[in-house]
Parts: sequence; structure tokens; C-alpha cells
Amino acid sequence: MSKIIALIVLFLSPSVVPACSCLWAPTEAKYADADVIVIAEATAISTQTIADTPSRHAELETVKWTVLRAWKGAYFEGDTFISRTNTECCICGLSVARKGTIMLLYLSGREPFGLSLCAGHQELPSDIKEVLLLDKLHGSSGGT
Repeated sequence: MSKIIALIVLFLSPSVVPACSCLWAPTEAKYADADVIVIAEATAISTQTIADTPSRHAELETVKWTVLRAWKGAYFEGDTFISRTNTECCICGLSVARKGTIMLLYLSGREPFGLSLCAGHQELPSDIKEVLLLDKLHGSSGGT
């Protein structure tokens, strides 16, 4: 009985925050669910502290993205858009952390988009720019 009471107290305690938990979807499901799917480069990042106490630190991260390749949505190569994400612990917000980061993004809703750890976003290597250029050159030459 004391173990049950201890578990109830543990789960109801305000200092206990549930960790982020994601269910990973296959690419087909992510494609169907997303409003926008792009490869984009973070061209500017700013953060604003929205809470800073001994028990809680939260930042709002704003990122300006430039589209390198688009598959779905209203954005095309060269377009820019903004994401704004609360990166507080345990609420699944994805922090980009550095300018120049290139990511495959599955976005839903309207701009500014929120980035979630659970959406299936993937950081890509910087040499993906060369692969995209080769893809473009190959397409414009008719391929061989």
C-alpha cells in the first residue's frame, strides 16, 4: 500500500515533469501529415529567455530558414520562412543551436512554424548543398 501512495505522490508532484515521448512515423505518414516539407538552411538564429528560475529554464528560439529544396507546400527554392520554438525541457521543442544548420523539415500549421522533436526533422550534412546542386545540374542537362 505504501508503494502505491508513493507512486501517486510521485506522479502528482509539481516538480516532476514528464519527459518528451514520441511515436515515430514512416515517411509516407509524415508526408501525408505535413503541410510543408523542405530542406532548409538556418540563416539566422535568436533566442529569448522566457523563464529562468532554479527549477525552470525556457527559451524561445526564432530561426530564419532559406529553402534549398521543396517537396510540399507553398515554399520554393530561395524562399525564406520563420520557425519559433519553445525549447524548454521535456515539451519536445527542437533547438537548432547554430547558424548554417541544414535540415529536412516536416512542418505543419502556419508560419512561424514550431519545431518538434517528434516531427521527424533530420539534420543533414553540409555537403548536401553540393548534392542538391548536382541534382539541379543533372536535371537541367537532361541527364545521362
